[in-house]
Amino acid sequence: NLKIAVCQDDLINVLLVSSRGAVARGVVVSDDGSALPVRPPQVSIFAQPIDPDTMSMGMGPNQPKVNDDLTFEIPGLSESRLIRANIGGTMDWTLKAVYHRGQDVTDTPIDFVPGRDVDGIEIVFTRKRTELSGTVTNDRGEVDTDATVLIFSSDRERWTPMTRFVRTARPAQ
Repeated sequence: NLKIAVCQDDLINVLLVSSRGAVARGVVVSDDGSALPVRPPQVSIFAQPIDPDTMSMGMGPNQPKVNDDLTFEIPGLSESRLIRANIGGTMDWTLKAVYHRGQDVTDTPIDFVPGRDVDGIEIVFTRKRTELSGTVTNDRGEVDTDATVLIFSSDRERWTPMTRFVRTARPAQ
């Protein structure tokens, strides 16, 4: 059940259609073939709408489920979405890629059609991380400990909400 409240206004010409939604299924693996030293509750997987104004209805029973063997299922999907994941409780592992039937879809939305299943998704994590180091100074050449550094892709098309191509960093953090 989903409760919808629209303040005290009357609505006209509103149509709510319910369907099973698509189901995404796959597995979480490491890039070197080793077993990931994580428990299922540490793995967070989500299907990010490509339209930042789209409201996700992934509550209750529609939460992604990660099993003991690191297979997963995300029910109740519709529209085009990016598959995202992270591993909580450790800084050792980071998302490397998402594949669908062998094709890299890390930055390509998958179209989810209600009532259809999408199998063969592989979420790959790696211990290899990109690191950037440096020193931020003020106009007097002194180290600025209150600066924020913004790192972003030179490709403007990658500047999207929740992108992995825009990051911020602060000193000693």
